[in-house]
Amino acid sequence: AWATVNYGVMARYMSERRHSMKKCVEHSSETKESVGSLVHNDSLATNEDSGLDIEDANVSESNGDEVIELRKKSEDILVISCEDNSPTRTALLSLLGNFHDRVFVFTCFIITCGTSLVETLLFLYFEEKGAELWLMGLTVCVTVIFEIPLFGAGQALLRQLGVTKLLLLAAFCYSTRVIVYTIAPTMAWVFVVEPLHGITYAALKTSQVMFVTELCPPSIYTTGMSLITALNGIAFFSATLLGGFIMQTFSSEVLYRGAAAAVALASVVYACVHAATKGSRRNA
Repeated sequence: AWATVNYGVMARYMSERRHSMKKCVEHSSETKESVGSLVHNDSLATNEDSGLDIEDANVSESNGDEVIELRKKSEDILVISCEDNSPTRTALLSLLGNFHDRVFVFTCFIITCGTSLVETLLFLYFEEKGAELWLMGLTVCVTVIFEIPLFGAGQALLRQLGVTKLLLLAAFCYSTRVIVYTIAPTMAWVFVVEPLHGITYAALKTSQVMFVTELCPPSIYTTGMSLITALNGIAFFSATLLGGFIMQTFSSEVLYRGAAAAVALASVVYACVHAATKGSRRNA
């Protein structure tokens, strides 16, 4: 399923890229013709003012060199313009256009780092605590049971809470959940807080999707989501690598309590920035 989704995202991205380059090529051809026509007419007007014959002006080698040089300059400018207006650059400018939005993306990055530690290393921690394998599998079932309805209710949650509160809800649920992991005396407590993972995941993903759709132009929605997905991948890889080192060097409790503190701190910073700036361009 993930491979199919990623293939669709990349196919849409390549389609947008080809469409952008096609428009650049068409615009380049039109501008070349316009520049050539303008230079030609301008040269004729200059020659008429100076009393030269039109045929003499057409065979002027120096004038021809100027036209070629001007066309080359025009072509260079068009290439730069097309590169500046690429879908990726436009999406980056849309998503990271002001300080509030950059803090939002950074907070999403930190929460994704935290969730990746749960998804990849949590069962190793449970094994250290003597949990049985069937209990580990059951925790996954509990998580998914709560995730699916929450994704279905995404629109209702957005209307009630909005993007900002959804992100803060995801951070709160994550920090609460992993702290309970480290202080729970028995595995029974794990099942009490396990539904919070479904809330964390659904709230985080829904807020990311709405963040992109509200800030990116409709023609580059997929490019914007591709950038967010790439950022999530970087978070997943780097957090798992660093988390494994911390777990081996220190302890699992240090890892998960540190992750809870990092997510809580990032969410508090974002909440303060949101209050200070009164929201991003979405609310402007």
